[in-house]
Amino acid sequence: MRIEALELKNYKSFKHLKLTNLPEMVVLVGANGTGKTTLFDVFSFLQDALAGTVSKAVNARGRYKELVTRGSEGESIEIKLDMRNAENQLIRYELKIKPNPLMPSTDMVIEHELVTFNEKWGVEELSFFENGIVPATDVLRLKVHGYVVEDNHVPVATVVRRFIESWNQFDFQVDSTRFGLPRLSDEERFLSATGTNLANVILELKKSNPPVYEKIVEKAARLIPGVAKVDVTVTEDERLLLKIQDSAFERPFYAKHVSEGTMAILAYLVLLNNPNQTGLLTLDEPENLLYPDILWELCEDLQWYAKNRGQVFVSTHSPEVLNAVPPESVYLLKKENGTTQITKAMDDENIKSLIENGDFLMGSLWNSGLLSSGLNEVS
Repeated sequence: MRIEALELKNYKSFKHLKLTNLPEMVVLVGANGTGKTTLFDVFSFLQDALAGTVSKAVNARGRYKELVTRGSEGESIEIKLDMRNAENQLIRYELKIKPNPLMPSTDMVIEHELVTFNEKWGVEELSFFENGIVPATDVLRLKVHGYVVEDNHVPVATVVRRFIESWNQFDFQVDSTRFGLPRLSDEERFLSATGTNLANVILELKKSNPPVYEKIVEKAARLIPGVAKVDVTVTEDERLLLKIQDSAFERPFYAKHVSEGTMAILAYLVLLNNPNQTGLLTLDEPENLLYPDILWELCEDLQWYAKNRGQVFVSTHSPEVLNAVPPESVYLLKKENGTTQITKAMDDENIKSLIENGDFLMGSLWNSGLLSSGLNEVS
């Protein structure tokens, strides 16, 4: 399943955003503070609301007054997702949040709607609808209906719930992999959001999927000068030592003694080549810590993941990344009068002409400042 369209109203800097026909890979580029991280936070918000409650997700972001767009207090915060499943069926989920004027400190008005579209017959099927005053212990209806089998519409709620739960929001924290000795844990099949369990996942792949493990080691050796082997040792007290073997030395280096860039490359290789890791993936500025020449192969792996494992959303400031991704994947962010607007780069005729005529690559336009200056005005 993938997100086909996303619409936001009054969510932080997004007064009104509507993106349609989203591709498998979406690359966001814009100046600092234009809203790239805020867009990723929408995915985090839905996951947090599903894992806990809507109110907790709102409160974790400074309560309603900090989540709602400035100047739009009292209006609904709205998130709408159009999703396309494996059967090419369109499913729409909509969440609306606004404060309860009678009890603003404890309650919010929550509305949920889940609709499936039968395009062949042109009919809509309302799976469920909730409208009214919901206390602070509210939960997403997706969770309630997704766990209880009572009617024919529940499977749709289950599919959407599992889809949101599968999202991978990767924000690699290099210190979490270089320092400290993680404990041995059974069947660590998925890399955590910060990469803390990198050694566990490598060990699991080595045991359960040797071909993938060898592929990761081979890629690491090709991308990182001198690297000949990557291995994990289990100590007597069941802690893990991640070891990097340099071909020039007999003794391996432990993770805390290798460079941040080496650990970042290794983490991305595990993330993108691990067959257990599937679902929508978000990456915020993956170029950080990486040598520019490596970014082309990283982008190839990201495109492969987007085609085979799950949709990819990437934010970047890197010309190398923009040169390595399909031009149709690039979206431009601008902030005007305090609110964020997003346009598809190739929808701008000036940019499209420069790219299609071979005059520039997308990264070259960004590096020269022409990418933002070539934009048509957004209505």
